[in-house]
Amino acid sequence: MSTSFRSVTVEDLLALQKTSETLTAKKSKPVTARAAVPGEEITTLVENPAGGVLEETKNKASEVPSMVVTNMIDGQTNSWIVKKETFDKRYTADPNQDGKFLPVGAPVEGMFRTKENITFQAPWGSPINLAAGGVVVPDPSGGFYGINPKEFEATYDILKTTPAEVQSKGRLAGLTNEATKTVSQGISKAPQDPGMPKQDISGGTVEQSEQSKTL
Repeated sequence: MSTSFRSVTVEDLLALQKTSETLTAKKSKPVTARAAVPGEEITTLVENPAGGVLEETKNKASEVPSMVVTNMIDGQTNSWIVKKETFDKRYTADPNQDGKFLPVGAPVEGMFRTKENITFQAPWGSPINLAAGGVVVPDPSGGFYGINPKEFEATYDILKTTPAEVQSKGRLAGLTNEATKTVSQGISKAPQDPGMPKQDISGGTVEQSEQSKTL
């Protein structure tokens, strides 16, 4: 089944993130994994919410040691490639099941859901197709990747949800505080005219304050 996807940029995603409800979530389901062969290409296939199978992305293993990681969801598998250094930070071997690995990575903040089908460039250099309802995930590189709806619901636990209006208020407060700080710094650095009476924080002058003390 053919599904259309709107092409977006990293800048578009940053703008969407600022106006969207954001999620803090943590990978919770175990995976299987094996060493990747340099030059090996993996196509990540997921369930298409519109029906059939969706090609999410492709990734090719470089000479840098990497792992092919696989989710098992309702009897279906989807695989992707990740550098071994990153894999070791996110997973540890399951002591009770050979070949399985448990997620140990830190929760990820700033995730948000897309309301439409989108496609964008992933940090590994290939396009990624994300169906409506899928989750856009910030990457340490400064870009984004995505997790399609069923895969996210089956493998992640949501720890916190931040409404868009709370984010907006937080950004506004930050801007207001920064502006106040800038104005205050400007006032404190302003030269004092030696011919003018010094200002007292009570609203009068130092001379006026001293005079009031003698009354």
